[in-house]
Amino acid sequence: MVRRFNEAQMAILEQFWQSRLDAPRPPKRLSIPAALSCCEVGPPVTSQDVGRYFSNRAARESGQPRARPLTTMQRELLEGSFEHDAFPYTGTIIVLTYQTKLRPKQVKQWFDNRRKKHRCYGLPLVTNNLVEQDAAAAARMWRAFKANPDEYAKQLWLGTISSRTGACTGKVAGIAEGEEWERLWGMDREGYDGDVVGDGGGWSA
Repeated sequence: MVRRFNEAQMAILEQFWQSRLDAPRPPKRLSIPAALSCCEVGPPVTSQDVGRYFSNRAARESGQPRARPLTTMQRELLEGSFEHDAFPYTGTIIVLTYQTKLRPKQVKQWFDNRRKKHRCYGLPLVTNNLVEQDAAAAARMWRAFKANPDEYAKQLWLGTISSRTGACTGKVAGIAEGEEWERLWGMDREGYDGDVVGDGGGWSA
């Protein structure tokens, strides 16, 4: 969704834009104070909204193309997962990475942005993940996904691998479940060939 700022907010953004001096855009650390100033004179604005405005303006003025928007399928998958849990474990991020063909950092950044937007509007954040994710386990899961994206994402989706630890859950997936995976993401679909680096971030939608 494209954020539309009112006239007073645009005036504030212009002041921050002019403060960049010789830089291509204002530094990211100014996105938060700019957003807070905008919230005082108009509808709620997040630092991601401000950062996206600066990024798009910098790209436009340099002649670069704008960032590609999410497809309907990508948005539906992300939003459906967010409604179920706003703080997904690594396994869920991996499955979404596979299904959407986005980079992991893009999926993570989407969740970060959506959580911040919910907080800005005072909306509740749903989560069932009450146990903290172990960083070492998460790193092992990304390596396993990189080694065999198709099969690892499938087993996570089927629930035979824990989305938190990457360990076997003991669940035996039914034939119908396996067929459903194949129907949605299997033989008629190109395998995942994207970047599987698990950290970083820079996707906004």
